[in-house]
Amino acid sequence: NLYYVPMYEKPFNLREGIEIIEDRPIEIKGEDRVKELFLKDSTITTDAVFVLKDSISPGQLVPGLQIEEEHIKVDRNMQTNLQGCFAAGDCVGKPYQYIKAAGEGLIAALSAVAYIDSMK
Repeated sequence: NLYYVPMYEKPFNLREGIEIIEDRPIEIKGEDRVKELFLKDSTITTDAVFVLKDSISPGQLVPGLQIEEEHIKVDRNMQTNLQGCFAAGDCVGKPYQYIKAAGEGLIAALSAVAYIDSMK
């Protein structure tokens, strides 16, 4: 069975066969893998849970942020066009990989520290 538990708005254009459950998720339980999804008023036995989250375009994050090909434009230090504003990870471009995001996050953090230190 496939269930959809909307958190905010009612879902649109769901495929046939998806059951909508209007309840609030409380807890996911299982040992080595997911076994149950506990809701406020019920429980679902399941093999997997996928969390869907609304997103916004990078250009909507901070007014004036320069965008290039649908991603935040940064230099080698992960500095954006706005002084003191740094970005890293998927929002700055492909490949969308966690290891790339972690490395860029480190560069952005060190660059932010250097920027703050330069203000002293």
